[in-house]
Amino acid sequence: MFKPSGVYLCGKYILLLLMFARFADGSYQLSVPSEYVAFSGHLIIGYKIPDAIHLPNAFVRLYLISDNREEVIQTLAIDPAYKTGNLQITCGIIEVAGQYDLKMFDYDGGRMLIRAVVIVRWPEVTLTLPSGIHYAQSSPVLLRINSSAVCNPLLKKYSFKIELDYSANDSMISKNGKKDVIYSEPFSDFFARNFSLQLPCHMFDTSGIFGVSLTSTFSAISQVARSNPLVTSLNPAYKIIIYQKTIFPCADNFIINYGVPQCPGLKENNRIRIYQLIRTSFGSMASPVTRHYVMERFADPDKTFLSENCAAFETVSVGYCFQYVTFVRDNVVINQTERCLSAHPDSGLERLCHLTSLDFDLAEPFTTPMSSVLSVAVTLRKPIWKSFELVN
Repeated sequence: MFKPSGVYLCGKYILLLLMFARFADGSYQLSVPSEYVAFSGHLIIGYKIPDAIHLPNAFVRLYLISDNREEVIQTLAIDPAYKTGNLQITCGIIEVAGQYDLKMFDYDGGRMLIRAVVIVRWPEVTLTLPSGIHYAQSSPVLLRINSSAVCNPLLKKYSFKIELDYSANDSMISKNGKKDVIYSEPFSDFFARNFSLQLPCHMFDTSGIFGVSLTSTFSAISQVARSNPLVTSLNPAYKIIIYQKTIFPCADNFIINYGVPQCPGLKENNRIRIYQLIRTSFGSMASPVTRHYVMERFADPDKTFLSENCAAFETVSVGYCFQYVTFVRDNVVINQTERCLSAHPDSGLERLCHLTSLDFDLAEPFTTPMSSVLSVAVTLRKPIWKSFELVN
């Protein structure tokens, strides 16, 4: 019959004599903490065998309980010369949080004499990202890691990872909890004090919310720690600078100057798109203006300008818009900035919407000012992809 026994203090933990088996000639006892923090120090197990019982092959076995299954973690032999004593599970043997069972057996394949349960918690690990707004593609991000652990995993049955995830906004997280993991790397240094990890600049390539988690491969929900959110916004370093006030007169080449942030990515992910603005009815200054995709050019981050032949521009146009776009994860296109120019000094575009020599620095992916400034006079049309032209 099982019944509780006393309580005593061992280190900083209160050891509970959780249960013991009573027999006619005495009792078997196992004493363990009701809770234990992984990597916090050695786990001490107290045992007692009745004086009249001789068990030369007795042992205590530690099991991890997962999905109603038992996984053997460690087996500790009991010295038959001692009826009472302590066994030690070395710090680092227990590698994951969860429920663990301790069972005493009289011999291998024999009967279980006593069972005790201990609940294991994760250690306190703090992951800290910089506070405040971070401009995308501006600099590497420093992750600071601090842990209360005093040892590292020993058996390495399960591995740990630092994962960087991204979501477009708070509402996306709250609705379905979905975050895209965009980067991960192994982690094993739980015995870390003010450790820093530099996350590459190019990982933070667009506006949104980034976070870092420390996870275990033990299960899909084994999250050890979670960082504070890092909010990013589009980088104002993206610029399109055109010194001409109008497209025409144009002699040989039209120069489009541009600026980029510290880590703009690969050349093929940086492009300048050109849109033509034309009237739906020629000869009428009151006619609505439509926007047509013309072409796009690679914007080499190692350069500061590109040159377009004047023949690419039509004199019948009202004006042209130059849009700097970047391609990020999953080929998502981000409109970084935009500038529109009148084709001629007397195009009348400035009288419609004051677009002449006006810069548009956008705060969100493709929220073009053209859609609001020209809400009455201009009808925006989607790019005509069949006329797509990419020039090196």
